[in-house]
Amino acid sequence: MYPVINKKIFLTLGIIAASCSFLFAQNNQSNDLSLNIGQHNLSGLINSRYEYTLREGNEDLSSFYLRRIRLDFQGHLFNDQISYRILPDFAQTMSLEVAWANYAYNDQAQFRFGLIVVPFHWHRFISSSRHHFVERGEPSENFGFPSGRDFGLMFHGRNDENTIAYRAGFFDGAGSKISQSNSSGNMVSARLVAAALGQVPRDETDFEFSESLNLAFGFGIQAANKNEVRDWSLGRSIPGNNRANWVSGTGDIHFRWMGFSLAADGYLRNVQPVAEVEDYNGWAYMVSSGYFISPNKLELVARYSDLKWDENDPSTQENEIGLGLNIYHEAHNLKTSIQYLSQFNQDQIQIGQNGYFVVEVQLTF
Repeated sequence: MYPVINKKIFLTLGIIAASCSFLFAQNNQSNDLSLNIGQHNLSGLINSRYEYTLREGNEDLSSFYLRRIRLDFQGHLFNDQISYRILPDFAQTMSLEVAWANYAYNDQAQFRFGLIVVPFHWHRFISSSRHHFVERGEPSENFGFPSGRDFGLMFHGRNDENTIAYRAGFFDGAGSKISQSNSSGNMVSARLVAAALGQVPRDETDFEFSESLNLAFGFGIQAANKNEVRDWSLGRSIPGNNRANWVSGTGDIHFRWMGFSLAADGYLRNVQPVAEVEDYNGWAYMVSSGYFISPNKLELVARYSDLKWDENDPSTQENEIGLGLNIYHEAHNLKTSIQYLSQFNQDQIQIGQNGYFVVEVQLTF
């Protein structure tokens, strides 16, 4: 699934390793190894992974690869109101994860333009480095926008107490492709988060071992016309005739207290294929939880999900289970995840190559 690492990747890794060594030597009393130059900041993320895939009826697969290699450039231009972020990923073919400019009138009213994380559901609202599991769940991947990023304009902000945050935008609808899209449709997407107790969460876990209750609710809506980022006909039409108009909604809840964390989200979607295929509705939900059996060090995690692309077609139903242990060496900056993830169809038969064990080491700097 992931190509052999080429010389450019090795060169990048060498630069990153040298930078990490220098920064750690200069700042070994702090968990923050990022490099600051004036109003500009350079940080990064490396996810090194071993994966063992169970395949009934076929030979099992055993592989080492780099899931993510990212350099994160952020800073301000001209004044404190104008900021930017450029986030390339070198792990597969070199690609841009995000690239945007942001104008902040104040905390409550900001405008962002460029390649942006699409605001919709919980699992894109929180950085992947701060999730219970090393991969987002199937409901998130299949009911959220593919790749989670798109070109567009977004309005966002939060109140002074950081108990309410909103994001809403108008997007191309073709995903994170650098070249100009030939799609004839577009997409709107929005998300609102309200913290009933505590503040708007930025971490799925309770690494901080909160002594006070934290409870937040999130809501999202997304709609697109003439969209072709998936085969919306579910294979019921000829290839190339897969466009659709669709509307998705999601709701989620997040709870943290004394090392325990729980995140639950649900999705509903109506799809109206452009091809002569009947409209259909789908649903999905997922529950993910974690508990620190040793504060700030060892976290047990588990999750379960269920989804149905078409509620009237049993063959489109899938379940997923996940179990794991996260070992925090230096908070989220250096941690090891040992996890098992598996998918099943409606007959509880394992799906393809999606039952696998993962050992992943995460380094952020």
